[in-house]
Amino acid sequence: MDLGLKDKTAVITGGTRGIGRAMAELFAAEGAKVAICGRDADRVAGVVKRLEAHNVSVFGAAVDIADAQGLQAFIHEAAAALDGIDAYVANASSLVEGNGEAAWRKAFESDVIGAVNAAAAVCPFLEAAAAAKGDASFLAISSIAATEVGAPSAYSAMKAALTNLTKGFAREYAPKKIRFNSISPGLIYDEEGSLGRMQVEKPDYFNAMQSLIPVGRMGAPNDVAAMALFMSSPWSSFTTGANIVIDGSMSTRVNF
Repeated sequence: MDLGLKDKTAVITGGTRGIGRAMAELFAAEGAKVAICGRDADRVAGVVKRLEAHNVSVFGAAVDIADAQGLQAFIHEAAAALDGIDAYVANASSLVEGNGEAAWRKAFESDVIGAVNAAAAVCPFLEAAAAAKGDASFLAISSIAATEVGAPSAYSAMKAALTNLTKGFAREYAPKKIRFNSISPGLIYDEEGSLGRMQVEKPDYFNAMQSLIPVGRMGAPNDVAAMALFMSSPWSSFTTGANIVIDGSMSTRVNF
């Protein structure tokens, strides 16, 4: 199935590991030009090299999405280097620990204000792409933690805000053919991530968490990345304001 992404430009924040890197690699495999950012310059350089093996144009930069000026500069530089932007994926997240004021502020600046600043910077480029090609996409990576609450959590609260924000943007920008959607993953296993560490350090707890998933396994980054590509493609041109849950049926709520 040709997703119609060849020679289009996709920008992905948090693109150096896990879901972000998987998305970048799938976009590149589809022939899209790809821009990524992450906080570690060496990791960014390594992923850029991997993506270039697909014979596509690639741009990378070390950026903290909580830095408004740095994020804006990255978006503008990516658009200049890759001739515009057709799809933007707000994937980077703070993943803060603790429940004090500092944790809440950090989560707010990264997940919510980061998305607000990203939309302000990228929408002129998305509007130009939509005017020329009929479609452009802004995709936010949220989490089932937005609705599955066990205790006060900055991460959960900010993901809920992000999902709500994305829905609001969808209605605002629909007349301009810019689609805003979100994806809410469940437990996605990445050897380098928190679940990978949990498997090594707390195997019993890891197994207990996995047992909560009816399909019998944790998700893989590509489980989310494949949906992200489809949602960013012209095949989803009538889909905006949606929140897609990818969790192996772990969450119990009905996704009205």
